[in-house]
Amino acid sequence: MGAGKTKALVLIHDQLVSEGKEVVVFKHVNDIQRGGQVDKVTARDGSTVSGVVPLSTLSEILFFNTDQFHTVLIDEIQFFDDADTIPMLNALTISGIDVHVFGLDVTSDNTTFGVMGNVLAQSDRIEKLKPKCYRCEGDARISSFVGGEKDGDVHVGDLDEYKPICRRCYFEDMKLKKAPQQQVKAADKEHTFKFNCAGFSITFSVTDSQLAAAGYTIDEVNDINTEEGMTNLLEDLGLEIFI
Repeated sequence: MGAGKTKALVLIHDQLVSEGKEVVVFKHVNDIQRGGQVDKVTARDGSTVSGVVPLSTLSEILFFNTDQFHTVLIDEIQFFDDADTIPMLNALTISGIDVHVFGLDVTSDNTTFGVMGNVLAQSDRIEKLKPKCYRCEGDARISSFVGGEKDGDVHVGDLDEYKPICRRCYFEDMKLKKAPQQQVKAADKEHTFKFNCAGFSITFSVTDSQLAAAGYTIDEVNDINTEEGMTNLLEDLGLEIFI
């Protein structure tokens, strides 16, 4: 994100049109959902291409007469995560149409974005555009989500919610995010208690957090020496003992 992929699309489109080529531009409907104009793609410098056709799946291209197409440009290819995406791209190419696709290769969690792994594997030529990392100014590889809580694996947003980040800074951030969780996990120790009452014994294990939630300390548990006290403890902990 912010690498200039839409600008590259605009430049390729304008160059081919100036050569008299028949160029058709498609984009995923998600671009409209994030505030994009229905029939345009717009780069961050304000340059645009008009007459763009929004699609939900690439199979919708079959509704068009592609015989006159010289070049097809497809924006936000990562959102076309359907079984027909790769077959459609291959079909267009085999029919003699020059196909250019533009999109993100990884998610903000640094995993392959939808069908992009297969798209890259099938591509004859790949050009990776890299913006500057918002932290260190190095080459960014990932769009880090900084917008709070995501509402799913795919959260459509812009630079107000995503920032370009390099690998090193990304993994440093991941370590910082995991550190508090690891500290909590390490602090939540497990304790084993054994009670001997009325001719039978009970052994069970609980964690510090379980004891705290039930309102007990370790010393208080160790001080319990009656069957009634033990029964109350087990009920407070939500433990069922079958004798």
